[in-house]
Amino acid sequence: MREYARDDQFVTTCISYDRPTADEVTLTRALDVTAGNPYYRMQDSLELPAPSADAPATTAPSWTATGTWALFALADRMYGTRQEPFLVTETDAQAIGGPW
Repeated sequence: MREYARDDQFVTTCISYDRPTADEVTLTRALDVTAGNPYYRMQDSLELPAPSADAPATTAPSWTATGTWALFALADRMYGTRQEPFLVTETDAQAIGGPW
């Protein structure tokens, strides 16, 4: 793609870090900027302190992380891919499907 980019454009792609076959280090070598999809539960799932064990259970898709710690862990992984700032391209997909 780089040969099609103008001087004022950059090359990136959005990485779904929870895909088991994604090798983000190899993938990002050809990119100018790392961009990721940190799928996480929002609103009440980010409550601090964490809801008590007596709180009503909620269901979450298997591909979303839950809790404030997970948001920081996802950001750390995206930063760690190239040891530099990154873009967030999607956070709250409704249905992503997928064969993995």
